[in-house]
Amino acid sequence: MRIIIIGAGVGGCASFLFLRKYLPADNHSIKLIEAHANPLETSTIIGGGLGLAPNGLRTLSLIDEALPRKITSLGFEAPMAEFRTGPRDQFLGLYVMGRKERYGWSNLMVQRATVHECILEEAIKADAGAGDVQFGRKVASVDSTGTDRCMKVTFEDGSTEEADLVIGADGRRSTIRDFVAGKHVDGLNGIGGFVPLSYIEPYVEHTQSPLIMTWGSMGFFGFSPIGSGPATKSAERKAMWWSVYASDTPATPDSPRAPIKQQLQARFRGFEGAIPKIIDALCTGAPGVSDIIVFPRYRLPEFLERWDRPGAVLVGDAGHIALPESGQGVSFAVEDAATFAMLLKRYLEAIPDEAKAAECAGQSYSQIRKPRVEKTIIAATRNANNKRGMGPWQRWIRDWFIWIWCKLARESSGDELFAHKVEEAVDKHLTEKGY
Repeated sequence: MRIIIIGAGVGGCASFLFLRKYLPADNHSIKLIEAHANPLETSTIIGGGLGLAPNGLRTLSLIDEALPRKITSLGFEAPMAEFRTGPRDQFLGLYVMGRKERYGWSNLMVQRATVHECILEEAIKADAGAGDVQFGRKVASVDSTGTDRCMKVTFEDGSTEEADLVIGADGRRSTIRDFVAGKHVDGLNGIGGFVPLSYIEPYVEHTQSPLIMTWGSMGFFGFSPIGSGPATKSAERKAMWWSVYASDTPATPDSPRAPIKQQLQARFRGFEGAIPKIIDALCTGAPGVSDIIVFPRYRLPEFLERWDRPGAVLVGDAGHIALPESGQGVSFAVEDAATFAMLLKRYLEAIPDEAKAAECAGQSYSQIRKPRVEKTIIAATRNANNKRGMGPWQRWIRDWFIWIWCKLARESSGDELFAHKVEEAVDKHLTEKGY
């Protein structure tokens, strides 16, 4: 079977590695094609910081235990988050984000670039110079040729490739997802960046957790230690920060940064501690303070009916966009990749017709993954609404609910997300289908 993976982000690299792991190399051709240059050969750091959940790290360990251990060594383990409210950082409660003692891996605060670079390095190492990992080839279109259920991938330079299966891992602006009616921004600004760890150290020395999330009346602000960052870029200890607030005209990656800083200063005026220190340092050129990173908060107009069709499958943001409030964007992309690779292996073993086996794998993949992912996205959407502007009474009710939530929530409430094992989900589904 000829397989082409479009997009060498986390989901694409994970798909390449899992397919290489589960499919015999002598029977199958697997290519990983990326539109942009190899980030390992540039000085650009892609993306901001994120929380990598225990289920994502555990799923990566199915590729090689050393991979999540390397990522963990470059991040900051934060099994608890401290929730606060208002200008004076009033303590609301502690929330368990995922402890190693329960799940085998701890919630990790880490740069997106760190995760991506570590997985990409593994993919390039697995390729071993064979030329199946390619950069600088942007897809223009994907079509079915109508011949033997073959797919034709056309690139912007006019070149073409044929494949029996195309995996769309090309993110939020996916070309493979061309049957979806665009995307739009949901009215919330998402921004963030990095500062030296010293900016927050004095303010987290006596906290119960250095991962701090503060709700205000005009937005949300969080910060946390993050580790040393991508090994190829810097060894400096850093902190990440991020903020979300409502806006009629959300910022874009090309927006001037000075007005964004002014908005932050206005929204968090009167706040004490690390928040004003971080905001005041922005756009000053201070050592170690990154530019403001803007994260357009895309969402699909509606959930896709399925993430597969004959000859094509979508993984990660190409098929579903998990809001940052879910804390599962990267983890879900890795779970998607592992689930589909396992299913394809099992169906190819059971069905002689490769095209039919791939079609069955795609259908089962959608049936297994969609309920889990969409349930989480719906819950995250509700949480995102707590970051919009609120009046005094609305803020009081919100804070009261967060306080109660922290008091009553049991650690086991995270099991559905963090204890998930993709291989068990696959086994259960195939057993029910008689395979």
